[in-house]
Amino acid sequence: MLPRDQRLRAREDFQRVYRSGRGWAHPLMVLHVVQRPAGKRAGFSISKKVGNAVVRNRLRRRLREIVRSHVPGWKEGLDAVFVARPDAAAAPFEELAAVVAELARRARLVREPEQPPDSPYIMPARPAGKR
Repeated sequence: MLPRDQRLRAREDFQRVYRSGRGWAHPLMVLHVVQRPAGKRAGFSISKKVGNAVVRNRLRRRLREIVRSHVPGWKEGLDAVFVARPDAAAAPFEELAAVVAELARRARLVREPEQPPDSPYIMPARPAGKR
């Protein structure tokens, strides 16, 4: 499980990430990221469209474990929210892990091997013509 200081919990924090951040999509989930002064936190949003409470909680536990194993390799100074899509509930653990890794790579959360452990996260510029 993610340590308490690495979890997004407050509604205001989620809203800030959605409003001010940037998103990357995949058929199984969407990743929203925003910069912050220090630390790295992750949150999970799983709507009732995904399934009943048992299904949603199982998916949330799986995602927490996947993110917990990836967070040490991420840059510092970010808040990330993973929004699960309905097909994520039926996906195997390995596929979810691959999706999280791909989204983190696309969002440039992952530290390069030559970078120091406390290298800051700098949000990539939006492509030309996109909002």
